[in-house]
Amino acid sequence: EETERLKSSLEDREKRAEQIVEKNDRERQRSLETAHYERERRLRETQHRRRELDSMLENYRKDLQEAREITQQKARERAFLRLNEELQRKVHERRQKEQHIKENAKQIHERQEEWRRTAETIQKQKEEHVQKLLEERELKIQESRNLALAANRLREEMLRVYNLDSFDKKAQRVALINELGLENTS
Repeated sequence: EETERLKSSLEDREKRAEQIVEKNDRERQRSLETAHYERERRLRETQHRRRELDSMLENYRKDLQEAREITQQKARERAFLRLNEELQRKVHERRQKEQHIKENAKQIHERQEEWRRTAETIQKQKEEHVQKLLEERELKIQESRNLALAANRLREEMLRVYNLDSFDKKAQRVALINELGLENTS
């Protein structure tokens, strides 16, 4: 009976020991599984955070690229506006210069026309003056011819009438002709 009791006690101890071992095995297995699941969870979280970071980084790159493109576009627009303003300023300056040149050309043309008209007037006055002088000279020449012709006729008439032959008579005749000629021109 003692042997049975010892045997039963040993069997109980063995069972308890087996139960403890099994319990320890189960706990160790649970612990391993828990650690495995925890590692997988952490890995998944890490991968998730990595994906989030990658997505954030990609979005940041996209935003940065968009901002760069917007900045470049605005810079191009500003450059275009500056170029357009410069072109408009040059066109305005060129039009003003052309207008100034036209006005100067018009003034020069008006002055040239005025000078031409003045020169024509002066030339016409000169020609009229010369023509008047020529006419007056021609008139005087004609009057001198008429006077000479009249004097010659008078001399011939006096020679015929008075038959003047001597020197004294000739001198008297010249004096008489001169006197008559002066009276005729007065």
